[in-house]
Amino acid sequence: MSFNRLMTAAAALLGLSGVILAAVGAHLLGGDDNPAAQRSWASASLIHLVHAPALLALSVLLRQRTSTWYRAAGPLMFAGVVLFSGGIYWQQTASPAAVANIPPMGGFALILSWLCIALGALRESGYERDNKRR
Repeated sequence: MSFNRLMTAAAALLGLSGVILAAVGAHLLGGDDNPAAQRSWASASLIHLVHAPALLALSVLLRQRTSTWYRAAGPLMFAGVVLFSGGIYWQQTASPAAVANIPPMGGFALILSWLCIALGALRESGYERDNKRR
């Protein structure tokens, strides 16, 4: 399987799991019993669902351009969502102390993924790209 197809599948899985987990959180956490847990779950769901289309867009970009930076961003973004959002979901449903350090690592991976995308865009030569089209 090509890297691009793998990233597209990863994006789809993030979208799928993000919708499911947002719904689970809405029902699992219950009304106003624990507003802090609801806010945490909502933050995790937001990061989860925002990065699914971002990863999908990155997979499309990778079909058009080859960049080491863009290729590095995909796995970082996927891992970042799994660690950040997954860690928060786990904290709210299981043992919070066991995964206390995992969401920050995921957040750092997400930051790095966006930095890789920015560096890929800045390092890309517009002249070379434009001349390839001619």
